[in-house]
Amino acid sequence: MKKSHIVYKLVAAVMLAAMVSCSTTESPTSRSIPRFDRAEIEQNMEMAQAGDAMAQVYMGLCYSDGIGVQRDYKKAVEWFQKSANQGDARGLFNLGYCYERGNGVPKDYKKAVALYQKAAVQGFPTAQYCLGECYYDGKGVQQNYTKAVEWYQKAAVQGFDRAVNCLGLCYEDGKGVQQDYEKAVEWYQKGADSEDPYSQYNLGRCYERGRGVQKDINQAIEWYRKASQLGHPSASDALKRLER
Repeated sequence: MKKSHIVYKLVAAVMLAAMVSCSTTESPTSRSIPRFDRAEIEQNMEMAQAGDAMAQVYMGLCYSDGIGVQRDYKKAVEWFQKSANQGDARGLFNLGYCYERGNGVPKDYKKAVALYQKAAVQGFPTAQYCLGECYYDGKGVQQNYTKAVEWYQKAAVQGFDRAVNCLGLCYEDGKGVQQDYEKAVEWYQKGADSEDPYSQYNLGRCYERGRGVQKDINQAIEWYRKASQLGHPSASDALKRLER
């Protein structure tokens, strides 16, 4: 197989990885990275050993998620560290994720934040979102809603759906920004249109309560149904409540 094809699949892996939430319990890439066959993994290993930062990230993901190799978080960390040592945003982010979760290394929120910061300033949206989460929750840094909003905003303008939803929540609750239900609805709508189930659920709540929009139970039912179909944990109960 040509090296260019391997690189194409690696680019696809990294781009898809950036669309998954860092605050979930699963790996930030486990639902989206393409599966390589053994020959491809071996070729990717050669590229990683030769110093290719993107290939090093992918080898880290393979070991983190057990793709073509036995799952081994410590080996995953080794590969992420090699990429991070080159200043690669993807390597920095994934290494930070390991420190946040305690995968292959002792859990260390401060190290996670420092690594997310280095990736975030390079414009990597997943790291920007996760850094926002750290500021929002006060993990590894002093809690600061204003800074959380700043990082959510940077990720949201790049189309990171979970950051879009979080901005909606901040405007709805008045955390880090002045409370503004209409702006909250605007952000929820953007996320909902991108099929983010959390934004869809929150948009449904707004229609049910008449918060930032005119109360419309039919619209609430529609958005709850969409969120339920995409697996939101509370949408089904909300839907049943309104359809009685």
